Amino acid sequence: MANWRTSTIYFEDYKFFAVRTGAEINIEEQLKDFSAFDLTGCETFEAVERRTVSDLRDRLLAPLPSETADWQNLINARRDRFWARDGGAENPYRAAYDALSAMLGFLRLKETYLVGFGFTDAASVFNSYTNELFSYESNC
Repeated sequence: MANWRTSTIYFEDYKFFAVRTGAEINIEEQLKDFSAFDLTGCETFEAVERRTVSDLRDRLLAPLPSETADWQNLINARRDRFWARDGGAENPYRAAYDALSAMLGFLRLKETYLVGFGFTDAASVFNSYTNELFSYESNC
């Protein structure tokens, strides 16, 4: 069935069978104890996207660990998966992953300036703004 996900002929059939099978096996209930990272390789069921988005959201609302590159990598990978590709830019999962990515970027930036902005001179302000703050601001 993996080939059906990429086939324009079987795309809708895949969605139909995935939704039906997911309902029959009560996939939502079975996924509740898995983290987004546990589900990295799975894309069969739409419920996996819901669980992944939910888990990443909860992680972002908790204090961030010192290293979050794996979070960004997971967000980027999920954005290109079946359920986030369907419908293009209007897709709710794509929008959710975009929002999670923006939030992660904001929280990383916030950590950099935890005690506020304290610059020794105007050149430092300019460099910080052009290298970090403007980049973040223009991507949101």
